[in-house]
Amino acid sequence: MVGLRQEYKPQSRAKIQRMPKTVIKKTTLKQGVRHISLVFALVVIVGGVAWCFSGGVGQAEKARERGRLQAERLEETAALALCQQAIAKQLPPTQQEKPPYTNGVKSAEKLWHFVWPQGSFSVKNRYGSSVAQYARCIVDPQEHRITVLHITGQDFIQ
Repeated sequence: MVGLRQEYKPQSRAKIQRMPKTVIKKTTLKQGVRHISLVFALVVIVGGVAWCFSGGVGQAEKARERGRLQAERLEETAALALCQQAIAKQLPPTQQEKPPYTNGVKSAEKLWHFVWPQGSFSVKNRYGSSVAQYARCIVDPQEHRITVLHITGQDFIQ
């Protein structure tokens, strides 16, 4: 049985090929500038989107609104002081105290309305007892004048 015993011989011998060395290209100056400008543009875009989502877009509107509210508060304070002085002038000479602070309401006609409810301030009568008072005052801030002054049942300006 000589024919049965054969040696194994591969049909083809695979040759080991070496991979060629890759040549690293040196970037030119133009390509470097292009890469830097691309990175810069990407940073600007991402920063702009982040700024928009952080509320930076509405900062100007918020600043205008704050300025408008501050001007309105100053206008209200000046109108309140005008009313307090007018009420104090109408009180008896023995009591020149101003009525306390109260919130004003601005009407559609841009007039300030102030109301002191019954008992918010008091005046001593000629017998020395305190009498609870109420008052209503309307001020036109553009003309810096009181249009209505009503103190405990009496109209002083109408």
